[in-house]
Amino acid sequence: DLDYGAKLSGRVGDWELGLLSIRQDAFGAADADILSVARVKLGVLRESSVGIIATDGNPGSNIDNSVAGFDFLYRNSRLPGGRRLESELWFQQSDTEGLVDEDSAFGAGIRVPSAEGFRGGVQHRRYERNFNPALGFLNRRGVTDTTFDVGHTLWPSGGAVQSWLISFDGQRIERIDGGLQSQSLNFRPIDITNRSGDRVDVINRVSKENLIEPFEIFPGIVIPPGDYSFRDSGG
Repeated sequence: DLDYGAKLSGRVGDWELGLLSIRQDAFGAADADILSVARVKLGVLRESSVGIIATDGNPGSNIDNSVAGFDFLYRNSRLPGGRRLESELWFQQSDTEGLVDEDSAFGAGIRVPSAEGFRGGVQHRRYERNFNPALGFLNRRGVTDTTFDVGHTLWPSGGAVQSWLISFDGQRIERIDGGLQSQSLNFRPIDITNRSGDRVDVINRVSKENLIEPFEIFPGIVIPPGDYSFRDSGG
């Protein structure tokens, strides 16, 4: 439950500001606390922005936690042929009571989005084992996460087919201390939409998982450590 809160947001010229602060009632083992988030962003280079973010508070524990970071988003829609380029760079560091070092995260990516013709992008992110955004959510720590996608969309001028996309994408997650955690590669040779809005797609997926300790999926059913590969196709 919330006792009270305050919110402030606005824009002045190229500046954007957002502030949110609430008081959370005691919940479980967590005492009542003030939770706050601040975000400042400045528009630069016509279509781009640079910003900072800060959080303070821990809604699920009495352990002190705060996070601070910055980000830069570059956009350019003035490329030849009406193409658009987007890229991003960000860094965050948490400060958690009882955790020392290896408490940062960063990411970088570049993409060429397009509804017609070629599109593609690649992104790399790193989350150290003590990085802890208590006012956010993170499902994996101590890993690097690399994703990519490339595709081409055709828009026939006549006939029953409205669009045809051919694409290839993947994700690879590795432990910072070494070794693969999971990997997925997906190839779509057919992703067709007709002029009535019906869609047909065919996908071939190859996945790999690495377990470093036994994993119980059901009482009495345990998957032992090792490498596991899967392949499936569907549509």
